[in-house]
Amino acid sequence: MLPPGRTPSEHVAIAPVHLAPLDSQVRVRPVMDEAVRDVCRARTDATDDLTRAKQRLNAFLLRNGFNYTGKSKWTTAHMR
Repeated sequence: MLPPGRTPSEHVAIAPVHLAPLDSQVRVRPVMDEAVRDVCRARTDATDDLTRAKQRLNAFLLRNGFNYTGKSKWTTAHMR
């Protein structure tokens, strides 16, 4: 008897997962690998924060009537 909510083809697809050995190997990452991952995450977070801050500032300036008419924003010409 099949449990409700699953088709026979789903059972065939799920079966290998249940038959997998439970004593598979797990790799513990070295400290240096974790440190590199932390630096990468911090850099990504900082870039995302900078992008959001630029968008907030640009929206604020547009709301208050300051419209930049140059070609691209956030260049040295835009900063002046």
